[in-house]
Amino acid sequence: MQSASDTPEVNVDQRQVSLRHWLEHTIQQPIESLNLIHCDASFRRYFRLKSEGQSYVVMDAPPEKENTELFLWVAHAFEKNKINVPAIYASDLDKGFVLLSDFGDRLLQHELTLDSVDKHYAQAINSIVQIQKCPQKAEYTFPSFNEKLYVDQFNLFRYWYLTQGLHLKLNLATNKLLEKLQNDLMRQGQSQPQCCVHQDFHSRNLLLCENGELGIIDFQDAVWGPVTYDITSLLRDCYIEWPIERVYAWLDHYQQRLLDEKMITETSKEQFQYWFDWVGLQRNLKNMGIFTRLALRDGKTQYLSNIPRVIRYAQYVCAKYPELAEFSNLFNEWTKQ
Repeated sequence: MQSASDTPEVNVDQRQVSLRHWLEHTIQQPIESLNLIHCDASFRRYFRLKSEGQSYVVMDAPPEKENTELFLWVAHAFEKNKINVPAIYASDLDKGFVLLSDFGDRLLQHELTLDSVDKHYAQAINSIVQIQKCPQKAEYTFPSFNEKLYVDQFNLFRYWYLTQGLHLKLNLATNKLLEKLQNDLMRQGQSQPQCCVHQDFHSRNLLLCENGELGIIDFQDAVWGPVTYDITSLLRDCYIEWPIERVYAWLDHYQQRLLDEKMITETSKEQFQYWFDWVGLQRNLKNMGIFTRLALRDGKTQYLSNIPRVIRYAQYVCAKYPELAEFSNLFNEWTKQ
């Protein structure tokens, strides 16, 4: 007879068990299948639910790690402003479960080719403009991309990439240079027009739906921030790279859209590129820290393969502007392959 101590341990996913029980109670119809489809860079997981011939997506966001209320709030604000986000059928804030409509599996990242990219980026730019039309209202006021957020995001680069990833000991002079750069990046971001910003608008957060429209996900961190932030996320995507001439051509198209919509005043192309490049540098440095943290803290080492692309983006901007020369020299030394 096998004793209790001899019984093989079974790794039971208690949250998935709880999720299934919640769904059975919520939809009150047979569950044909419930399969994990995606784990993103946060602690959220997504499952595909099949029931009575219909397909749904279920979000599992542990409440001690993720703010589901914020997700629901932004989803409501975006939906009200005709932005194509998943419909919400049911939610439980205490458990961190949300039942959503299913946009399918066609990530924009995998749909982009040299022939299709112009069409899809035109769609994406339309979505960015629609997001930026979201007003600040009493019932939903987007948090400001304020000094604390700039500092916290820069410190992801300083702490996780430089000190934890590269094991650098930063001396007084280097810390002083980094503090100046942090302040310059914040000043450049805050000096341009501010609007509603998705804050992670890239090819892995856009899905090509059956009707040909783009579906937008992972929007819960939306803020009131720089007008070039989302276009930077799209055109200097951590997961796919394009020739710089095409990037600036798309940027010109985006700028003209904003002018046509009277969302910005007349601004030179050079000034708009300047805004775009500096916001891009701020985001690129942040993402270098995030990818390193995902690998070192969370064991998600697959994100490390994206860092060289992000480094190239940052190096391009640092070489372009003389005021970044001192940082550029250090950065090139730190990141030399």
